Amino acid sequence: MTIRDRLASAASVVRASLQPLPATQGDVAQVADLTPDARLALGLPADLGATGAPITRREAMRVPAFARGRQTICGTVGMLNLVRVRGDERDADHPLVSQPDPRCTRQHTWTWLTDDLLCRGIAWARVLDRDATGYPTHLERVAGHRVSIGDQPDAVYIDGRRVDAEDVKRFDAPHEGVLAFGADVLRAALALELAVGRYADNPTPTSILYDKRPIEADVTELDPAARDDLLKRWREGNRRDPVRWLNRMVGHERLSYTPTELDLTAARQQAAVQVARLLNMPSRQVNAPSETGMTYQNVSADRLEVIEVTCAPYLVAIEQRLSMPDMTPRTTTVTWDRAAYVVGTPADRLTNAAAAVAAGLMSVTEARRHYLGLGPADDLPTTPQEQP
Repeated sequence: MTIRDRLASAASVVRASLQPLPATQGDVAQVADLTPDARLALGLPADLGATGAPITRREAMRVPAFARGRQTICGTVGMLNLVRVRGDERDADHPLVSQPDPRCTRQHTWTWLTDDLLCRGIAWARVLDRDATGYPTHLERVAGHRVSIGDQPDAVYIDGRRVDAEDVKRFDAPHEGVLAFGADVLRAALALELAVGRYADNPTPTSILYDKRPIEADVTELDPAARDDLLKRWREGNRRDPVRWLNRMVGHERLSYTPTELDLTAARQQAAVQVARLLNMPSRQVNAPSETGMTYQNVSADRLEVIEVTCAPYLVAIEQRLSMPDMTPRTTTVTWDRAAYVVGTPADRLTNAAAAVAAGLMSVTEARRHYLGLGPADDLPTTPQEQP
């Protein structure tokens, strides 16, 4: 029985209060389409948001697979170095690329700007300083909720205050944001996480207590306070001991399946795979099941895939925006130094450094800095030496 079949079966026990399940494809996606009563029968929150509506970033970050994927994408972009290139000259010390915001690290600025691109499809930055020629030297990332656009093209507001439109720079991702187009998958994954938490807090399946006495009997109904006290003691007792005793006047009926019967573990793994697809990354990056395993020998290829496939849309969006004529001179472009991230194992880095020096492409000092992250050594030659 598939997860979808189990969900549909569990939902059907709520009887007349349920509507038919929509005929969409996929097991995990069905969670977001259940009616509130069906969600309660499964131990899920009744309000999961409307299907198709964007999910908030705070909610998405509660999904472990999304949180890990976000850390991989944004963290990788944040650790890379930007370089200004003009002809044969490479400048990594210009403040715009070395530390755009003087109040925080370079990593913090680009990590959170990439987060905006990933989650919402748009990122904003405000120019803090300019050089003598009018080009930006420092900028700060501005959270999207702080920016608003007025009726006029140059009417830009930050925190409700109008600012110079020339000082506000917009970065665009190649999509409308994962929180928008991936809302249904993320909401379903969140629902499964909440279900696990609910079952952990109360391992007893959702159930009802009812009065077994005949309606015709001359009995007194419990008042609301007494019913609430009974239910409270029932829940507290279940947490201490799953074995409970009822007298002949009170009946008990289970309305949902246990976590084992629902196979929540498999559902969560499938949800993690779907989240990885949303983020355009291999499922192994979010610790979801994968047909291929990682080995020491293919770490370099894995890092290259992260850079050139998963992170590439955001890397290109940032470097091309910084290369536009309102940010840098027309003869200058800004690019990421990807090589330092994908050089692989220490043995690979040593091999590449030696090859670069032997070919005359780098000095020893340059190779030490680029491949090994080391400074110059006084007792070593700075240029390749001829072998006797």
